[in-house]
Amino acid sequence: MATDEFVNGKHPRNFTAEERREKSLASKAKALVGEPIDADDPSIWHEVDEPLTSRQRKIIPHALRESDRHSPLLWLKLREPGTDRVIRCRGRYDHISGTWFAGFSDVENGDDTGFAVSVIAWAPMN
Repeated sequence: MATDEFVNGKHPRNFTAEERREKSLASKAKALVGEPIDADDPSIWHEVDEPLTSRQRKIIPHALRESDRHSPLLWLKLREPGTDRVIRCRGRYDHISGTWFAGFSDVENGDDTGFAVSVIAWAPMN
């Protein structure tokens, strides 16, 4: 009978809360596929307050379809989980819940997934 190798010799169900949190943050950072922001980046960034002001909320674009509650795909500027580095990644804004989601791709097959993030700024994708 073969034995499986696990992180630190522990099965995931035996991880402590801190180990689960570290694994979660690592997987989220990997899912972001975040990239550093180039100094020559031509994007026009819009600052984000927490909570959003009504003026900030009004300038976030709506999706083309009337039934879609999310914005079109946007660039999001946020802090990389576990570091102080600022990165950009793809994401959307949910106009109903007021939540930013990162980790989206521009694939048209409907398999986009995302998770809630705290955003510093957003920019339209050109």
